[in-house]
Amino acid sequence: MVSEIADISAEDMMSKKVISIDENSTVNEAVTTLRNSNVKYIMVLSGKRYAGIFGYRQLFRIYGKDFQKTVIKPYLSRPPIISQDTKLPQIADKMYRLDLKIIPIGKDGIVSGVITESDIVAKALKSKIFKDIRAQDLMSPEPMTIKHDESLAKALQIMRENDIGRIPVLDKDEKLKGFVESTDIIERFLTQKENYTGLIEMAPSGKESTVDSHSYAPQEISDKKIDISSFMRTDMVIGYPNDEISDIFTPKYTETISTALIEEEGRLIGIISQKDIVRHISALAEKKKMLVWISGISDLDLSDFDIREMYRMIEETASKLSKKTEINAFSVHVKTYKDSGKRMKYSLRCRLSTEKHIFVAGHDSWDLRDAFGQLMDKIERLIIQSWDKKRHDMQESRRQSVYFEGED
Repeated sequence: MVSEIADISAEDMMSKKVISIDENSTVNEAVTTLRNSNVKYIMVLSGKRYAGIFGYRQLFRIYGKDFQKTVIKPYLSRPPIISQDTKLPQIADKMYRLDLKIIPIGKDGIVSGVITESDIVAKALKSKIFKDIRAQDLMSPEPMTIKHDESLAKALQIMRENDIGRIPVLDKDEKLKGFVESTDIIERFLTQKENYTGLIEMAPSGKESTVDSHSYAPQEISDKKIDISSFMRTDMVIGYPNDEISDIFTPKYTETISTALIEEEGRLIGIISQKDIVRHISALAEKKKMLVWISGISDLDLSDFDIREMYRMIEETASKLSKKTEINAFSVHVKTYKDSGKRMKYSLRCRLSTEKHIFVAGHDSWDLRDAFGQLMDKIERLIIQSWDKKRHDMQESRRQSVYFEGED
């Protein structure tokens, strides 16, 4: 299956239409370019050479500042340029590992094109690598949700605390009504001149967030009476557990909507984003090499020993579990909060993917090493429970087969 996409290069799929702006442009000029071009990210140049990327994620870093006077240069994201002959699996791998939505293509500092997450998904879906891969194999189960009568501030708080970019909205009967995307909120608030300042305030309850600004959230919008339904999207893509991915992710889908919501018997049971598709491509490209990633620790005061110890615990857990299943990717995201004193609380979320399933676990603690150890125990129990259930189902199937053969 991998061979079908192994020869697809960046040159085959990149867009040569590069929308750019100078690094000394003001935020107001960048926002105007974003809106007029109907894109979420633009290339930033220093003269004719690549300087970085600016988009809605970066806007969070400068809320409260004067958009007319603030220049964008200090707030750029700088993903590396990749060459035109880079193959699709390697592009997907880099995009997934670095948590990118867009990546520049070029050489020697000159950008000749760009590739987006949607480009990768659309190209891969034309191959057969997703044959027999179903929604239940890729979806993130039991997604965070919010009720339709909650405030916009609450939705943003949930997205920030759980490091997610979208959240489904349910009615009073737990039925799906729509979903809210953080980028829609950013566009509505931070690209309207009258809303440039005064909209954001620090988190309540004395908590000081250390989540990076690209985690999609101002801590809270000051007007807590804003109705979430005014930001809710209803142009949903609905899928079911046994639907094939290629039937859900149609060309129209990849162009307009970045999320599929998975239902079973009228109840929301999972969510699939384009990032999940990119992750699967990345994992296929690294079949013999497990992807391991710990995010959210770059701003923490951790020693090299602490970091090595976290990776050691992941590798130790993976080694145990590899006897029961083949692991493609193992990632942990760390978030931190401070209470009213100086204590730091750690909130960890783990995501482990195999060829057919995704397992998610979380744990909070005041001690990082304890939190990591407890998290590894939880994910290990999930895998073992799944493996035991699979073994039980196989034994039951054999028993039924023997029973019916006996009847004949």
